[in-house]
Parts: sequence; C-alpha cells; structure tokens
Amino acid sequence: MKIASLLSIFFISLSAEIVVNLPYGACTIEDPIVESIILSPPYQRLHGINQYGISFFNHVKDDYKRFDHCVGVYWLLKKADAPYLEQVSGLLHDASHTAFSHFGDYFFSSHGQDSWQDIHHNEFLEKIGLKELIEKNGLKLHEIYHKNKHFTALDKPLPDLCADRLEYNLQGAYKHGLITHEELLALFEDVKYQDSVWSFSKIELAQKLSLSSIFMMENIWSCPTSHLSNLVLCKIVAEAVSKNILNLDMVMFQKDEDIWQTLLSTDDAYIQKGINLLSKLKDYVIDGKRYSYSYKCRAIDPYIRTDEGLKRLTDVSNSYKEAFQKAQLKASTGFFFDICDEALGDYSPYLSDLQDLEIRAQ
Repeated sequence: MKIASLLSIFFISLSAEIVVNLPYGACTIEDPIVESIILSPPYQRLHGINQYGISFFNHVKDDYKRFDHCVGVYWLLKKADAPYLEQVSGLLHDASHTAFSHFGDYFFSSHGQDSWQDIHHNEFLEKIGLKELIEKNGLKLHEIYHKNKHFTALDKPLPDLCADRLEYNLQGAYKHGLITHEELLALFEDVKYQDSVWSFSKIELAQKLSLSSIFMMENIWSCPTSHLSNLVLCKIVAEAVSKNILNLDMVMFQKDEDIWQTLLSTDDAYIQKGINLLSKLKDYVIDGKRYSYSYKCRAIDPYIRTDEGLKRLTDVSNSYKEAFQKAQLKASTGFFFDICDEALGDYSPYLSDLQDLEIRAQ
C-alpha cells in the first residue's frame, strides 16, 4: 500500500471501500460509481493539479490539490444529503481543469476570464475518458453538469456559501495557517445545509473563516503576483508550443509537474529566462500607482443561525461588515501596484501585457 501524502487516496484491501484522508477526517467511499470514478486514471490526474496553479511554483507553497478539493466537495454534499446526481457533479466539477488550474482561463481564452473550464467541462471529460466511464455506470453527462441551476448545494452566487466555495475556503484557510486544525473541525461540524442555505451558528468561527476568504482573495487568488505569473506563463508556454516543446494536448491533459519539468529541461533561452522571471516575480511586484486591475470579489458573507432566524454575518458583526465592504470596494477599484525597474528592463518581452494595466493620465 502506497500513501503519497496525508491527503492521498489509499485502499482497504479487505473490503470494497476506499478511504480518502482529508483534514476533516477519513472520507469512506462505498458507492461503486463514485469509487470507479475516483480510481480512474483521469481522476487520479487531479493529484497532480495544484489548487493555486502556477502560484505553487513561485509564491504559495500550500500542498493543496484539485483532487483534495473535489473529494472534499463531494463529502460536504454527502453531509448535506444533497441529491445523488449533485453529489457526483460535485465530485467531478473541477476534473476539467488544465495543467496549472486556472491557467487554462488565461491561455485558452481572454486573460483571466473565469469561464473556460466551465464552458468546456463536458467536452473535456469526454476527451479524457470520464464520459464513457460515467455512461457505463448508467449516468448521463448532461445530468451531472456542475452549473445546473438546480444544484444549489454545490453552486450559488457570491457572497453565499456553497459546497464548492465552502470547501476551498475551509481547506485553503487551514492549509495557509489562517485557522487551526481544531477550528477547521469545529467549522466542519457546525456548518449545516437546510432549505437550500448553508449556515453556521458559531459567529466567531464564521467570522474568522470569512476574514480568511478576504485574505486569500487579496494575497493568493487575485493578487498581482498570481495574475502576472499566469500572464508570464502564457508567454512561456506559447513559445514552447510554437517550438514543439509542448503541444496543446499536453497543456490541457498533463499534470503540473510534467509540464514544469518539460520547461525546466529545455535549453531554450527564452523559456529559461521566463522561468527565471517567475522565480523572482514576487519580489519584483512593489507598491505603486503605475498599474491597476479590478477583480471579482470572492469574499463570503455566510448566513448565521440565530434565535431570530438566519442572518448574514454582516448583519450580526459590524467589524466584519466593515471588512467586507472594504474588500468589495478594493475589488471594484482594483489592485494598484508597480514593477521594479530591473524587471521592466530585463524582462520586458514577458511583461508586455502590463501596457493593458497601465494607469494613464486623464
């Protein structure tokens, strides 16, 4: 029996079940359809797709994989007693991510548009063989599309909680050291899904998680280093594809480390210089007012169970209301930043997209 990490899948040899260890505890998989999906090679690929994409390689070292996230979402949906098709949908909702996760949104569509993976989800699952597996088990791909408007436990508009958003906030906050393991378990135990609403009863814990969502949005998910890293990686990968070092199928279907090692092993000067820039980019992004971009506010405002019924956290905590409104304003007005002169001089071909972010005098 081989166990790759705390979050890896392992097999119970004396029974038909499998167990996935997550920070919340041991998730036992007994359903044969779910088991067949998890054990399939295309699903196991998600062990090699980092939740934060290219950021894992240059500034966010949290060991958090799409596999862990997807199984975590499935487990939350089981906890919520969501319909079976919705549970399977949650299990598969991120199986269509390319190498480096949301890098696909940059490389295969307009830079950073958060839609490519959703639009091409079913097509992607067909190409990697999951459609055939799903239909052999008596399900139809269109029945388990994760953007089904009836799957309200899995997906809801911001700032509401849903299983997807809840999971990446819970595990993300824990992995980044923003909440303790004890707090993680308490939040997992406290969260409930009833009448199409996820809610907490413990205000202080809910507020700590919600503040963590703001921190992760501004320092991991949407920060200038993450945004620019994806833009630079687009230049590098496009060059690699043009020189037949990579091809589009490799970018779509391989694991992060496979692509990264291919890039590292080439002696192409342009690619090596680009990788060098990625390694320094966090230090090259500095305070300033030369560049700016707005982004989607992903701060959460969960419902709290009170004696008077459900209320938003912003309605029961003035301090969080202030933090939430500040985060909304920052997202709409945008990050303001600069790039040090050394980077602009030495690496200007990789940073040409900055001209679209430049603040011009009115």
